[in-house]
Amino acid sequence: MPQSYAEVFRRLGERGIIGQELAGRLAAAAGMRNLVAHRYGALDWHRIHELAATRLDDLLASCGALAQRA
Repeated sequence: MPQSYAEVFRRLGERGIIGQELAGRLAAAAGMRNLVAHRYGALDWHRIHELAATRLDDLLASCGALAQRA
């Protein structure tokens, strides 16, 4: 059983459910989610906005890959 959100994405990549490169980016996004959710350290809101505004393709790609397997 995965112990973190990032590990879920890494395992999906290892099993070929999503691409390895996409899995790595989504695992990194999970780390950002933890930073925001738990307010670890000082947050750079401009960077968070930039990531949120430019990484939606990763979310759409992962949803598409999972939908194909359903």
